Amino acid sequence: MEKCKKKNLKICVWAFLLFGITFLLLNCISAVEQPSPQFSKIFFNPFYIGSSVKNVDIPFTLYVYPVDKIKNVTSAVINFDVWMNPSVNFTLLVNGQSCNNPFYYISNHYASAGKTTINFDCGNVIKSAGTYSVILKSNEDIGALVGWLDLNYINNPKGTMAISGTEYSPDDPATIFLQLKDAEGLPVTNGVCYVDMWYPLSINGTHPYTLIDAPMMKAEGDDGLYYYDFIAPSTLGVYMLSSKCVYALDSGFCYSMDGYETDRPNRTAVQGTFAGDTIFLNDFEDWIYTSCASTGGGTKSCEAYYDFNLSANWDNLTNFSYMNLYYMGEASAKINISFYFWNWTSSSWVLLPNSLIFAGLSSVPLGIGDFVSN
Repeated sequence: MEKCKKKNLKICVWAFLLFGITFLLLNCISAVEQPSPQFSKIFFNPFYIGSSVKNVDIPFTLYVYPVDKIKNVTSAVINFDVWMNPSVNFTLLVNGQSCNNPFYYISNHYASAGKTTINFDCGNVIKSAGTYSVILKSNEDIGALVGWLDLNYINNPKGTMAISGTEYSPDDPATIFLQLKDAEGLPVTNGVCYVDMWYPLSINGTHPYTLIDAPMMKAEGDDGLYYYDFIAPSTLGVYMLSSKCVYALDSGFCYSMDGYETDRPNRTAVQGTFAGDTIFLNDFEDWIYTSCASTGGGTKSCEAYYDFNLSANWDNLTNFSYMNLYYMGEASAKINISFYFWNWTSSSWVLLPNSLIFAGLSSVPLGIGDFVSN
């Protein structure tokens, strides 16, 4: 079960599972499209103003959201085509801040009545994607005007990922892995990756799943490598793979995985006898997990929930965009596990969509292979 509130996260798990698989190995390498210089002409909202009187703010909204994203802005020049007659001095504010040239003055000594163009270098203010408030003001009455932004930027395209394969014999130890990189080609070390795998063509002409959203473990180091280990299946053939990853600009575990964390989760057992330190709930390398021996009469079960203190590692709890929960383990029997989170507003448990039925292929657990994610 999982229980969430502003400062605490509770999760309930039970233990033991066994899963035997077989396979023809694959490795996944992530590639990216390299950032490149781009230009975009972005018109203001509103696009056109019929006229304006002197010393009155003319408000505009500027939406800067190129589809290929912005890595950095190289120049941002705001332009206005304006109809005017006398000498006019224009001032401009972007998000309340002056641009590199805070005003643009046109003298009728040099410019006759008619249309002219004024320009403001606002690269000091427009540095990234976003919605900007623009205010133009003139010290004389003016006629119609049209405004736009000439934006030069280095884009930040999305990365792509390709999967290739390597052969294994049945019952060989096998590894699926990928390297996750961001749009700048840098390894992503705080990702969450899953892999799907399909069996070779069956006698009824289909490719059934053998893995669905199998959570991949992060390899040691900072190379952005994620892997899934298992035993190669006995069915020979080509096993198709699909992987997906997500990551945030700032993310992390509710507590560290070094085994020395003092703010470890607090476990409350409801049924069953639990063993193992709760610090190892997040320890993938040592294979030491919390476990439970089920108790009861005809129907045996284990149940517990865990309190995580989110404020121990994050000062600001108002800026969370998502949380990932996944469970891996093994069981000595074909038992079922369900996950819940606690809704503090309604004071009730909410069942998460994915549950897990353990394979239970051995009386003695041999290695982690069953999994579920939410």
